[in-house]
Amino acid sequence: GRRAARTLVAKASGQSTGNLEVVLSVADERTLQRRFPEAIQGYQAAMAAARERGNAKLELPATLRLGAVLQATGEYAQASEAVARAVPLAVQDPEQPRYAWLALWNRMQVVDASGDTEAAGQLERELLEFEERLPKRPESSEARVARVARLLRAGRSLEALEGTLKATPTDPAQERLTS
Repeated sequence: GRRAARTLVAKASGQSTGNLEVVLSVADERTLQRRFPEAIQGYQAAMAAARERGNAKLELPATLRLGAVLQATGEYAQASEAVARAVPLAVQDPEQPRYAWLALWNRMQVVDASGDTEAAGQLERELLEFEERLPKRPESSEARVARVARLLRAGRSLEALEGTLKATPTDPAQERLTS
């Protein structure tokens, strides 16, 4: 029951890898039940215990799932931090660019809500850098659309047009940028 799950989560940092998998499973169950505070606690415990043991194989999914739950609950700053922590863990994962994009996307939500122009400028530079670093990835295309939209909202039409012109005919964002 609930008490047993809490006890297991609380003891996760001192147990074997098998128990970490159980803690992840319990946190997944709590997520499906929409019991987000318990899910977050479970993912945090699993992530910390896996990190303590140097077990990136379990730290990566715990960190990503934590980020997903935080994003779903509107905790964008924490979600961005969690997903950003997953990026270096996923060096061999073909989805690593997706994780980097999700960290940026969550940070975009925070910056947009804050109205901080300095942070907005920094984020714009990071979006452009992301586009240039991974030009053929669909995530780069998403970053381009986000950056162009931000430029248009800021009244910077010429820069937005330049961003639009960077889209190649095979770019997934081509239609969204030119219509």
